[in-house]
Amino acid sequence: VVVIDGVGYPAVGSICGTDNASVAQICDAPVLLVGKSGVGDAIDSHNLNAAYFKLREVVVLGGVFNRLKVSGYYSLENCKTALRMYFSKFGDRQQAFGFLPELEAMNTARDESSKISSDAHATDDERDTAHLLDVAGQFIETFRTHVDVPAILSAAKIAMKNNSSRNKRSLPTEALTEHKDNIKLKRLIHSSDTRIKLTRAQIESAASAAGAAGG
Repeated sequence: VVVIDGVGYPAVGSICGTDNASVAQICDAPVLLVGKSGVGDAIDSHNLNAAYFKLREVVVLGGVFNRLKVSGYYSLENCKTALRMYFSKFGDRQQAFGFLPELEAMNTARDESSKISSDAHATDDERDTAHLLDVAGQFIETFRTHVDVPAILSAAKIAMKNNSSRNKRSLPTEALTEHKDNIKLKRLIHSSDTRIKLTRAQIESAASAAGAAGG
């Protein structure tokens, strides 16, 4: 199983063709969205993000909804009921695969991790690392308990099989030949030693000197 971790929102990197949807399309990979807590905002955000992938003809399997409150009106159980009802009626073959509760230990671990990485004089590295690993273990167990991983894998397998069948049907012999020729041309271009090669630091330095702002 290969998991491709997306970055930010779906269109991040679209200015240079490396947005999440483009990467998923090139890899022929279906997408699982990580959603917000709540009900209305969770569904609205999910549909907005899913629409971008659909525009690029990338299959969206559904979502896992994160950081839900344990109690109160927008508790995990209340949100689970409402979200599952929505997906069963309007999900367009998508599913809500899981609902993760807010883990206070994760919030504390994020702060501690940032502090450790920024403190050059930290003396308790082994103890801190052990604590962070313990918190990671708690999250893994919570994920295992609250997310239907087998259902995600099953849906992904079906989506990839359907993608493969559709691609074979939609590409005539001429298109397949042209596709292979394009691949050969790209390999030839990338194998050339005449390209100017710059490191990431050099590119960032040049962009900063030209007045580009980080983002």
